[in-house]
Amino acid sequence: MQYRSEWQVSYPPATDVVLRLIGLTVAAFLLQIVATTFFYPNFAVFLQQHALSFGAAFHPAQLLTHALIMPPGFNGFITALFQCLMLWWFGSELEGNWGSRHFLRFYLYAILTAVALGFLAALIPGGSFLYTGASAGTAAILAAYGMLWPDRQVLFMFFIPMRMKWVIGLLFVVGGLFAILAGAWGHVIQYGGGALSAALFLFYYARQGSKPGKRSPGLFDRLRERQRKKRLRRKQEEINRRIEMKDEVDRLLEKISREGMDSLSRKEKAFLDRASKEF
Repeated sequence: MQYRSEWQVSYPPATDVVLRLIGLTVAAFLLQIVATTFFYPNFAVFLQQHALSFGAAFHPAQLLTHALIMPPGFNGFITALFQCLMLWWFGSELEGNWGSRHFLRFYLYAILTAVALGFLAALIPGGSFLYTGASAGTAAILAAYGMLWPDRQVLFMFFIPMRMKWVIGLLFVVGGLFAILAGAWGHVIQYGGGALSAALFLFYYARQGSKPGKRSPGLFDRLRERQRKKRLRRKQEEINRRIEMKDEVDRLLEKISREGMDSLSRKEKAFLDRASKEF
């Protein structure tokens, strides 16, 4: 969601992949209600079978099903609503700039990165947690948006003017604190995995000198400019070294013309030999 300079509310049009993800989220939420009402009266059994856990109950299908699970009851409705709004407000602009293929790849990459972090955490004693929801994908979208448009002005809570980087940072802090207080360490890892995947995704394209799509000046330009300056500095250092070497060669040749070859020291002869090979 973005705002014009007159602080008029404006929403980006929902893009193709975003609409599909929103539809998938809503469908999964409704199916979960049906499943837990008629087939899994005990929600813990439902979680054990479909949430992601790297313990004895692990099943490969959980790598996909865990991203579609919401909390039970009203909390699940709020979670689904928040996820859909974040996809619409922030994901639509990313997809519009990057294209559908890159955006979908980015979203799935975020979820898989969080899964990888969860697997690594499970290797630590006491680090096996339960993972549900697509919070890694949502976190990646927010992090990428904040990195690409950090200074964009918005009205936080519809009346507080703030820069986008502070809004995104605040959302991460609040979400992380709630997860920690609730003991939901799996969500903390998912938030971290999503943010990490966003940074790596953007850094990769910046290093390649390309980008997933058009966007306003920001992270890509700064990283590419740093690489360009680094290459120019190396070239300039090489040019300066060759100029100094040529000056030294001219001095030694002049010395030879005046005093003969025997006037050169062993070090000076070695330098001339090296210079002749290089030039």
